[in-house]
Amino acid sequence: MKRIILSLIVSAFAYGQNVGIGTATPSAKLHIVGGVDASLTSHGFLMLGNVNSTNIIIDNNEIMARNNGGTSTLYLQLDGGNLVTGNAGRVGLGIGAPTHKLHVNGDVRVSTLAGTGTRPVYATNQGVLTTTAPNPDVFWRTTGNTGITTAHFLGTINNADLNIRTNNTLRFRIENWGARLRANDNGSAGAPNYSWLSDTDIGMYRITTNTLGFSTAGVERFRLETGEAVINDNGYNYDFRVETNNETHALFVDGGQDVIGIRTIPTGPWVITGTPVNEIFYPMEIGSTTSHDHQAAIGYWRNSDVEINPETDWYGYVGYSTEAWYRGYSYGWNNVSDRSKKTNIVELNNNEPIASIILNDIENLNPTLYNYKGEKEFPKNNYDTKVRYQYHLGLLADEVPAYVADESFSAVNIYESVK
Repeated sequence: MKRIILSLIVSAFAYGQNVGIGTATPSAKLHIVGGVDASLTSHGFLMLGNVNSTNIIIDNNEIMARNNGGTSTLYLQLDGGNLVTGNAGRVGLGIGAPTHKLHVNGDVRVSTLAGTGTRPVYATNQGVLTTTAPNPDVFWRTTGNTGITTAHFLGTINNADLNIRTNNTLRFRIENWGARLRANDNGSAGAPNYSWLSDTDIGMYRITTNTLGFSTAGVERFRLETGEAVINDNGYNYDFRVETNNETHALFVDGGQDVIGIRTIPTGPWVITGTPVNEIFYPMEIGSTTSHDHQAAIGYWRNSDVEINPETDWYGYVGYSTEAWYRGYSYGWNNVSDRSKKTNIVELNNNEPIASIILNDIENLNPTLYNYKGEKEFPKNNYDTKVRYQYHLGLLADEVPAYVADESFSAVNIYESVK
């Protein structure tokens, strides 16, 4: 029988006929029908080799290499040459329905990419994968770059913002509009948003809406708000000092003692010392620095007696008709009466009609006793309720001659009426 089959095959090849196994109408030179699935235990449609050694079995859609009932290596083009699939074909490794030209379900190892440590893989302009970085290295690497020029940058090339994340949480954003850097959280005095690696608890942070805070040693020192700038807002024992070119303590605020010093560390609520601002008598000036006609000087004279003076020989006010002091005390109050300080002088001794008019005005002055309205409000303003409100003896400004009242007719110059 074997000889008959072999003879048929040889005859078929010799005379160009088809041979069928399992079919009476073969469609190819050798046409096999009716085999089984190729596996380690079944032999498919065709087996080449000894079943107890290496062999290859083929079924209608599978080629398998075996070795004595076990798996073996299948070699294709082992000695060289190309292995080509059609343009529409796909190759799947570990997957039965590949979706790309090469579809791998699992890890891929490329021996030519092997080396020390984990490294980036680049694609050349020919599509070849390599670990050799291009020159210059235009890709940003976690281990640093070489060959970077001003033409290279880290960022976006469209109108999108650049987000910076850690632990997959947004930390900072560089906005496309306005080139602004924004932090995603407020930060705090102990962990400000903008700080330094070597000094992490000093820096700038957001306290609340429209309030910017500055801290040192994890404590707020200064804040900028919409309507004010505040130093030591939380009431810590924190001193504030302004230094000038020649003064270490030009202004010193002692946060623990609640006192202020000018040119000194204060020992009382308000202490001024050092070289005077203007003349030797006046360490403090109040008013405009551009006009000597609108200043007052506070200082000392005549064996360190205290003085409050206008800076020039002009005039000034201690209170005014609409903002007057309730009460004042002194051992004496002298009006300057030097002729050189006066003008529009009329000698009354040589002008008897004017003298008689003035004398008549003085004789008809109407002295009164009164209290000031503001004095009645003292107890309502938390002042000492034991104060005795004395009566005052004086003139009513709106009832005296013009030359006795001030320019607003709300105050009386007693000196002018008796001198």
